[in-house]
Amino acid sequence: MKKGLKNTNELFRNIYSAINQKHPVSTSRVKDYITTITLLDTISDPIFILNAEGIIEYINRNAYKLFSTSFDSLVGKSFKDLIVSDSIETENPDVLSKETFFDDLLASSLLDITIEMMFNKIRIPVLINSNPVYAPTGELEFIVVTTVDLSRRESHLKECQQNHAESIYYNRMRTIGELGVSVIHELSQPLLSLNLLLDMLKNQIGPDSKQGSAVLYIEQMQALVNKISKTVEYIRSFANKSESAGFELINLQSTIENLRQYIFYDLQENNIDFDIQLDDDNLLVYANPLMLEQAIVNLLKNSIESLRENHPNKTDIPGISVRVKSVRNVWIEIIVDDNGPGILPEIEKKIFTPFFSTKSDPTNTGVGLTISKGIITSFGGDITLQQKDTRGACFKISLPLAATNEATQLYNLIEIQNKY
Repeated sequence: MKKGLKNTNELFRNIYSAINQKHPVSTSRVKDYITTITLLDTISDPIFILNAEGIIEYINRNAYKLFSTSFDSLVGKSFKDLIVSDSIETENPDVLSKETFFDDLLASSLLDITIEMMFNKIRIPVLINSNPVYAPTGELEFIVVTTVDLSRRESHLKECQQNHAESIYYNRMRTIGELGVSVIHELSQPLLSLNLLLDMLKNQIGPDSKQGSAVLYIEQMQALVNKISKTVEYIRSFANKSESAGFELINLQSTIENLRQYIFYDLQENNIDFDIQLDDDNLLVYANPLMLEQAIVNLLKNSIESLRENHPNKTDIPGISVRVKSVRNVWIEIIVDDNGPGILPEIEKKIFTPFFSTKSDPTNTGVGLTISKGIITSFGGDITLQQKDTRGACFKISLPLAATNEATQLYNLIEIQNKY
């Protein structure tokens, strides 16, 4: 036996002696016992100490937290009663059979056995390692069982996978964005030249020319070129804003009005009515303008896709509204509402989960709402799904109202955090 393990076993033996009234406890052992108890409670993995019959004599703090219960609820119970027999991993060479698993656990060391444990209807997958400890006489004295909560490990693994996938997505979007800026740059000059040539052609024909229809066609072509140029300029304006610019004082009126331009063609193509209501023309917040626009555009895009695919009443004009109002001069609410099919109650809790999507479009990434929520919370606000009496989906963005001094701004931030 290795020296470190022998010392550890001695400490565990002191614990067993201290909790077993059949054995007197010396003063020196009490010191070791207290030290060991303290150390065990700092270990993140749940630890169970069993007597030779498999009865739980001691558990550390994380063992009873595993089942959201108390120390006294588990001590004195048979460890066998916590094991879900059907879950025992018989593929492991250390496990001879499900029937003899508990006897094997008491008699020999088991390494990395995957099983499920259950107490008070709480069922948890764990990885078990057991270490039987023998007295100098060779008699089995107690068994130390350490467990690893696999549900937490799986949750952390899933979170890492999501973060990795999000990183890939953002890098891909950045590449597409850089490509888009290059395309916009290449389009700008030809559009400008085309507009100039059309103007020259119209001047050559002259206003008094008998070819009036030709002039009309030229003007129509110029209108189309100007429309394309305006779209290019909006994209260029959006691309030139930098997320690294930090926070600044934003007037929500201009921000909300800009949104109309970003979704203009989607609204027109799908015959969607778009209404904006602002209670005040001078509502100010501290935020990053690009990121705030992106957060709201994501909500609007979701509404447009929902109305395009599943508008419940074809006789009714599909519509989206954005309402902005001040609440008690402390925070601002931006409410994005549509008259689409709405969100099913069973998926309401999942909508902000990364990569969750109900859309049939295979190109949909399912991260729009996740990104929006992350952006809004970074501004000290929140975004929530609201209940509606009528059909459709309704999201509410809450942001601290910009204050004239830091103390008031901090107060507004604290109040909105307490509200949510």
